[in-house]
Amino acid sequence: MNPANTMKLFAEFQRFRSDHPKAVSFLQSLAKDSVEEGSLIEMKVVSPSGEEKLCNLRILDKDVAMVELLKELGKQA
Repeated sequence: MNPANTMKLFAEFQRFRSDHPKAVSFLQSLAKDSVEEGSLIEMKVVSPSGEEKLCNLRILDKDVAMVELLKELGKQA
């Protein structure tokens, strides 16, 4: 990844953290102990017009490793 883009990503994450503190706290609590192999994550988006989109995914062992990497990146931010 381009170092300039990495810096932009960290800046955007800081903005996101400021704009959506409850979302960040929720994700941090999940990362602590709730994301384990076999867990099911479900996401739902509702547009202003009421259209709904839903997705779910079952956590694999590889996904747990990615969460660990993201936690390390978060410590650097």
